[in-house]
Amino acid sequence: MLGQALRNMVNLDNLEIRCYQCEKPRRHRYLTKLGARKLRHLSIDCIENANSVLGLTKRRETSCFSNVETLKWSTPLGSPLPGLTSSACFPELNALEYNEGGLFDRLIAMRPIRRLQIDKVDPYYHPQLLESLKSSPGRLTHLIFIDNPDDFELYTAIIKGAPDLFVQLQHLGGIPWLSHPIAVTFVDSTLSVLKLLPNLTSLSVYTSAYKEKRTRDTLIYLSKLHHKLRKVWLYIHDPRCLLWERHDGAWERREVSSSSSWDITRGILD
Repeated sequence: MLGQALRNMVNLDNLEIRCYQCEKPRRHRYLTKLGARKLRHLSIDCIENANSVLGLTKRRETSCFSNVETLKWSTPLGSPLPGLTSSACFPELNALEYNEGGLFDRLIAMRPIRRLQIDKVDPYYHPQLLESLKSSPGRLTHLIFIDNPDDFELYTAIIKGAPDLFVQLQHLGGIPWLSHPIAVTFVDSTLSVLKLLPNLTSLSVYTSAYKEKRTRDTLIYLSKLHHKLRKVWLYIHDPRCLLWERHDGAWERREVSSSSSWDITRGILD
């Protein structure tokens, strides 16, 4: 039934599916019935992925992904898309959520990935991720960590491991809260990795500890070090989101519609 419905959605641009059927036969074969030949954004969240899925190899079957630019396929067990790294599949891919090695490393190495969202990746996979980024025909402009902000320093090891791969970054997401009582110490220590990113124009922060004056003080000091920094998305409690913007040297904030890190990754907040 889902396959027939998708066949009729010929103008579909964005498809997000939360799947509970992965343990059943012919998992996700409904995707081969996509009628939308201009689908640009694909997000699949598999709850019970016990085995490999799809395994498409024929050009006719993979043509439904020919215009997909952003891919997010979350699964608790293993790489979900064997056989989908041929030149016929995802040829336009430039934004990706990275869950672990395997398929995701191959996609990064084969496609000009410019926006990367990293979800709870064990440090074991960091070296292979860096090798894939070195091979990629693209250079990252957006990098977002969506794990616990307390693990931010653990993830910064990725940037410190090969800083030349990240000099073009314009956006970094997943940094710790900004409401620190001593802004200078916080920025120079916890956020010291930002010194390796000279082209930053925006940041995104997830926090439940928000104090306006402390946040403003931190942003003022940050902007002295990063003259190109213009926007900071501050996610407090869903659906509340504050956007801090710098105009003529002064930081101003306003409340905006709720969004997500994936919205930034796929470019709809540009």
